[in-house]
Amino acid sequence: MLRLFVVLTVLCLTVASCNKDEKAECSNGYIYWGGSPAADGLGWYFAESRSGNWKAKQLKEEELPWSLQPTADSTAVFICLKETTERAPCFCATPSYYYKIVSVEKR
Repeated sequence: MLRLFVVLTVLCLTVASCNKDEKAECSNGYIYWGGSPAADGLGWYFAESRSGNWKAKQLKEEELPWSLQPTADSTAVFICLKETTERAPCFCATPSYYYKIVSVEKR
């Protein structure tokens, strides 16, 4: 009985520790330039509104194609993003992470 308990415990811990591949989140929104991260800015970020609540997601600068970088205030896009494990510079109560662009197209 003890052997069965140990085997089941190890099996449960193994399954729980597996890193599942998270699906990308896709939505309409806008890409903005929030200022240079070297000067406490956000860099490129994507903002979407769901139910009137705006949420900003920081993008890695080198991942945003030149053709989609806003020339005015913002660029309307349909984008699919995945959260990375790399922390973005933020003086927030909860940690903020960079997002990887899976796919993006202008609207």
